[in-house]
Amino acid sequence: MSDLTHEAINLASEIYRAFMTEVLEAHVMRHRVGREPDQKKQKDLDSKRIVDVRVIHLMSISGKGGYCEDPKRRERYAESTNITLLDHLLSVVRGALTFAALDVLGSNAETDRDGLSSQLRVLAAIAFMHDLDKDLQLQRDDALPLEQVAERWTAYGLERFVGKDNALEPDQVRYLIEQAETTQAHRSPPLVYPPRPIEQLMRYVALADKLDGLWLKEGVDAVLKRLASDGSLSTNLLPLWSVIDLFDPHHPFLIDELQRAISAKCWPVPPLIEVHQDGRLLMLIPADRAEEIKTRAIKAVCSDRVDIVAEYDHWVHSPSTVIRIPS
Repeated sequence: MSDLTHEAINLASEIYRAFMTEVLEAHVMRHRVGREPDQKKQKDLDSKRIVDVRVIHLMSISGKGGYCEDPKRRERYAESTNITLLDHLLSVVRGALTFAALDVLGSNAETDRDGLSSQLRVLAAIAFMHDLDKDLQLQRDDALPLEQVAERWTAYGLERFVGKDNALEPDQVRYLIEQAETTQAHRSPPLVYPPRPIEQLMRYVALADKLDGLWLKEGVDAVLKRLASDGSLSTNLLPLWSVIDLFDPHHPFLIDELQRAISAKCWPVPPLIEVHQDGRLLMLIPADRAEEIKTRAIKAVCSDRVDIVAEYDHWVHSPSTVIRIPS
């Protein structure tokens, strides 16, 4: 793995950690649905003496799938796995950051690191806002109201997160959201266009969004097919991927441990997809290190547990585990 890859992944991880702290924890988690707490309970919440058990607003809305009273839309939604909007938004933020950092540094090793770090903060913010129509419960073809764009941009702490040097007007935010949602691109031109390098980063948001949608609707094969044909990436720094498809509903707690170990041993490039649902583990890991990653993960999980070493080895290397490398 090249030093450039390490640097790119570290940069993406640094921005994502900052996003989780400065945006998610500091602001997004404060927006909840349910009865407002009384004055005494609010003081206890502010002092962290009690836990706010109300549902986070963005977890009360479906990001993909879900239910709709309109029969046609309900039929279309049923084609995708139902996940929360917060889950989908964070997946797109993480994926877009990884794609952008790898591709930009891979295209030009002389790229200004501080400048790229600053631009990636804007990318993360727009990726988090890209489905604002769902957040606001608007019809997909409705234009985003600038007043509500500005309200959410501030309420979620994104204005502070991107910083004064990257300050954006509401019409610029809306324009960038539309660039990320390719079916709506150029629908609402701003009075002043945002900096060109930032606008160009929106293709990574669009790619991450598309891949997450394909995964939830059509599965791993559709993701691999799209990666093989998509023209968004300028480099080949993203590796080919191997698929781990493991089903063992009788030992879900062990599958959880195995997932964590495999993910950790993938470093520096994280799994492109990883999910454990009802005893089925699906992961996309770098193909060139797949056997090494699996072997190291098994040893990590099975240390001091000699009785299950053979069982784990059978699981990960059995015919039921699908290992496919796209051509």
